[in-house]
Amino acid sequence: MATLQANDDRAIGIRTRLKLGISLAANDGLLHVDPRVGLEQAIGARVKLGGYVGRSHQFQQSLRNAESIVGNIFPADLSLGSGGSGVPVARSDQAVLSLDWRPDDDLHLAFEAYDRASKGLLLVAPVDGAPFTTGAVARGSGRSRGVSFELGLTRDRYGILAGYGWQRTRLEAGDLTYSPGHGTAHLFEGGVILFPAPSASVRVGATVGLGRRTTAIAGDFDWEACNLLDHGCEFTGNPEHTGQVPGGTPLPAYLRLDLGFRKRWTIDVGGRNATLALFGTVTNLFNRRNVLTYAGDPAQEEPTRIEMRPLSPLVVGLDWRF
Repeated sequence: MATLQANDDRAIGIRTRLKLGISLAANDGLLHVDPRVGLEQAIGARVKLGGYVGRSHQFQQSLRNAESIVGNIFPADLSLGSGGSGVPVARSDQAVLSLDWRPDDDLHLAFEAYDRASKGLLLVAPVDGAPFTTGAVARGSGRSRGVSFELGLTRDRYGILAGYGWQRTRLEAGDLTYSPGHGTAHLFEGGVILFPAPSASVRVGATVGLGRRTTAIAGDFDWEACNLLDHGCEFTGNPEHTGQVPGGTPLPAYLRLDLGFRKRWTIDVGGRNATLALFGTVTNLFNRRNVLTYAGDPAQEEPTRIEMRPLSPLVVGLDWRF
């Protein structure tokens, strides 16, 4: 494959910037053209409007089943390049609108809306319930659109960041249309960082997900999520979802609250300053039983809940710099 790329970024007047780009890629005897245009418009000193439209091609796709729970346990990939392997070249067309507003030096507000259409996608879940395809694949398309809002506030002793995102994602293969597991409809994220002392910080982060969906596992399966208390990462059973409708099972709301800290000391080592830091993160402070997926016979009244990480220390460590 041979590629050629050109970009141009220039000012148009005092408050406007125009960004142009084009990429050419020759693959398997075909020429693929990726044009893109971006425009930024400043309104006063505190507001910026932006717009972008562009096309991109992907010449490598994965044979991993994106709806399989194995991706959470063993996040390996199996990629093949397009061309003689029969893997199609995926194409994506995207449009983005953005607004950035900074009422003062400490407060930041942002908005973004996007619409993306994709073709030539290699989809495994509609035809194969195994973690990786054994030969059967489906060529499909996708459509995703959404909006996001973000608010940030910075002060000398603390900082606050909050965001909300909505998306609607659909994949299509033949007569089947489904919402993938990663297409959470409503996502709320927020965090606070405190500086009780110049050498110490405490972070609190929260995540809420609504409108989640999953592809249920067809048989018996059990998984213990990774954590430092009992190591975790153990599973038994068969993770296949053969016979299940991709994205056909709704999930309850997701809620997680994490707490992190970092303490730094400056010490003298042989006449040179060195830094020693202790840090750690505890996840899921409320010990909420968030559900990743369900397993068992769909005819059962109470399928097995495959839960995510419990209350546990996620990271503990020392950092040494000199």
